Amino acid sequence: MKKFLCLLILVTLTLFQPVNAKTNFAGFVGAIEDSRKLKITIDFENTAKQFGYKNFKQFFDEYKKKYDLEDLTIDEAKEFLTGTDRTVEIIESEENLKILHRLILKDKLLKKYLRKKKEHAKVLAIYFDYEKEMAKITKNPNLDKIGRFAFHWMWHTEKGPETYNGQYAEAIDGCEENRKKRGVPDGGKCMLIDYRYGDQFKILLQPKIVKKNKIVKKTENNSKKSVSQSKKTLPKSYLKTATPDTFLNLEEVDDLTKSVAKYDNSMMSQAEYLFGSNKNYYDSDLQRVSQKKISDIYVTGKRTLDKNPYKTIIGMAYFEFFYAGQVKKNIQKINKFKDTYPNIKSNKAVKDLYNLNEVRKKMRESIGFSLESESADVLRSYITLSKYLKNSTAKKIKLSSFDKKIISYSQNFNKFLSVYEKNIKLRQYNRISEKKFYRELNRSYKKLSTFDKKINKLSNEQENTSHLKVLYKNIYEVITITNNNLTSGIISTTTTSKYQLALDSVCFANNLIKLTKLKIIKNKYEQVWPLDFKIENELNKEEMTDLTQLGLNTKKNKFINNAKFQSCALNLINNNYPINKIVTAIENELNV
Repeated sequence: MKKFLCLLILVTLTLFQPVNAKTNFAGFVGAIEDSRKLKITIDFENTAKQFGYKNFKQFFDEYKKKYDLEDLTIDEAKEFLTGTDRTVEIIESEENLKILHRLILKDKLLKKYLRKKKEHAKVLAIYFDYEKEMAKITKNPNLDKIGRFAFHWMWHTEKGPETYNGQYAEAIDGCEENRKKRGVPDGGKCMLIDYRYGDQFKILLQPKIVKKNKIVKKTENNSKKSVSQSKKTLPKSYLKTATPDTFLNLEEVDDLTKSVAKYDNSMMSQAEYLFGSNKNYYDSDLQRVSQKKISDIYVTGKRTLDKNPYKTIIGMAYFEFFYAGQVKKNIQKINKFKDTYPNIKSNKAVKDLYNLNEVRKKMRESIGFSLESESADVLRSYITLSKYLKNSTAKKIKLSSFDKKIISYSQNFNKFLSVYEKNIKLRQYNRISEKKFYRELNRSYKKLSTFDKKINKLSNEQENTSHLKVLYKNIYEVITITNNNLTSGIISTTTTSKYQLALDSVCFANNLIKLTKLKIIKNKYEQVWPLDFKIENELNKEEMTDLTQLGLNTKKNKFINNAKFQSCALNLINNNYPINKIVTAIENELNV
């Protein structure tokens, strides 16, 4: 296991080696923020080296000096940066909320807040990782201290127990400003904690975690409510809960219309590159042309994508406009969904858009963007990367019929593993019924079994065949344990969501495939670059800047994915999966 984890570290070190061996403070802080948002824990020492530091202490000393935190200890910093314990099923009981409130006010940072008493009302807000602290309290109710936090309290300017309109909001705003001033990495949230007037106080902490797979049953009364009534009378948790009838909840429906491409003057150069020079660009024309381009690239020209990777990238740019057209076409249905939620008669349009949006999301993530990113920035990056890749020439690699068979079998296994994963996610978020879940689960597992048998029957005429067999035999073992757990109702832990545990097993399998791919699968083409190629002759200054940023985005994504891989593996080990045995077998066979 240690040897295998060392491989991950070496890969990450290579990807993140800073130019000229300079320290990259902003890059390290960015990686910390990403890991905190994802609720995962990074390896402090190796991450520091990836960003040009000798060790974590060197970064820690710079951090303390930059934000004037001389009293901060290195152990406190590491505890603050550690991710949430995912093996704990958090209990947000009234008692646990009281424990959290007591521990917050017990901190020495708030001595002044408790000591100062006026004839005015005051409100306290703090910035912290609520989920992480509640997990710690759930695990140990006798906890004596929570992690570091930023804070702010707001006094009423006039005497009396009343708070003024906006006092709570200003406490939150002041808390966020203090977080940035103190250099606290993002990944938590400012929350209201306490109201005080003299010796009187009120706990403002409220439960925040919504169980995403909780099913809320309809009744005759709520089925007749209009949306305006529903939004006013239904609890927030209800509006955040999907059902097989709605497929999505209201918050998720809003994601469908996030950052949708729409032509304006700032996108003139992108439009000219994609659609040619025109006096006017109309959304309907852009969307119609984009649909045809997508068909030409991903359907008609599918076989040429390995040869011309730049086409794959430019196709993603066209997909942005195609998706925009689908949103515009279905906007009335989206609004009707919102107006009649949760009493939905048909969710087909929303379901289709969700599937398209998942594709758009994955495309963006492949180059380091998200649905929060500006569509103009995403489009510019797609075009820049495509222009850059277009300068390479494809050299065909001669593959034997046996090589092609290996490629075919592994691709099919991977495809059905993806289907298996998608089905679990749909059930985890309560988008499909239990009956449909088990039907689809069994169907995709049978397909995996079929290709596992085909792989095992391959003759060992090439070294990579043996590699392939060992890899997929062990992956199939992991998925079989998961399938047995899901179908029998037996889960190896009572504190971990069975769906999350299942997804962690697929995460582990997918990462094994990625890490060993070069040892097993031969590419059909090799991209060859001209000896006299100069990037400045092909890209302008702005495009070169964009390309540099894309490189950084890709490296950061790989770092995050490696951290996720380790997190998944640890969760499986904690739930009695034979991960150590599997890793050792793959290490020995593939010499990694």
